Amino acid sequence: MFRTLLAQWGIPLEEAPGMVYYLERHIELDSEQHGPAAMNILKKMVGDDQDRYARALHSTQKAIRARIRLWDGVLADIRSAAASPV
Repeated sequence: MFRTLLAQWGIPLEEAPGMVYYLERHIELDSEQHGPAAMNILKKMVGDDQDRYARALHSTQKAIRARIRLWDGVLADIRSAAASPV
């Protein structure tokens, strides 16, 4: 998700170095630790139950859409601040 945000936003490093670092660090953690850990938890909780899997998938999609709205709002604030005269 964070890779997609960085690519879509196209924020230059010099414009928001803290934000770019934050997102890049999340990308590292998600791919190395958080992603695999989440998959293990999901496997333990859902097992082979297709109904549980479908509910987990639906909840995940809702959560991702909410996170995208959050980060789109952050981007709008960054752009607004950058466009405002100091």
